[in-house]
Amino acid sequence: GLGGLDHHVRRARRVASATIRARVDTDYDELATALNTHGIRVDSHRTFDHPEDRTFEVKISGPSRQFDIAIAALLSRDYIYGVHVD
Repeated sequence: GLGGLDHHVRRARRVASATIRARVDTDYDELATALNTHGIRVDSHRTFDHPEDRTFEVKISGPSRQFDIAIAALLSRDYIYGVHVD
């Protein structure tokens, strides 16, 4: 019974806001490509440069089941300091 519901929820499209902290020289296109590889689309973004990092505020969308996979992939890159998804 609930197995089918769980499957449907994980396949559902999700839209979220995320804050990604990265190394100062990180290129936005690199970040977007990393997310797209896992089926997550960046719908909009803003970039903020600070002395110690570059922060990207992004609106992302894609299959719910891919969010955790995409975030884990980002965090495995040495130029990503942290990811927070609302």
